[in-house]
Amino acid sequence: MYLAMQESLDRQVAIKVFDASLIDDAFIKSQFEQESKLIASLNHPNIVQVIDQGISDQGRPYFCNAL
Repeated sequence: MYLAMQESLDRQVAIKVFDASLIDDAFIKSQFEQESKLIASLNHPNIVQVIDQGISDQGRPYFCNAL
């Protein structure tokens, strides 16, 4: 997990990046992708919102949460 600045909106975000050592594990990769979709579907003041997801230039899935 990384702390970063979303410059377009001037706010801090947390970036969760898929572990490179697990990139060939299809099951774990699927679980990671499901995690971001599940969190994005939740709406509660005590749960951070997923604001973006994608694949890095190195081929590692990631998702970002607003803090």
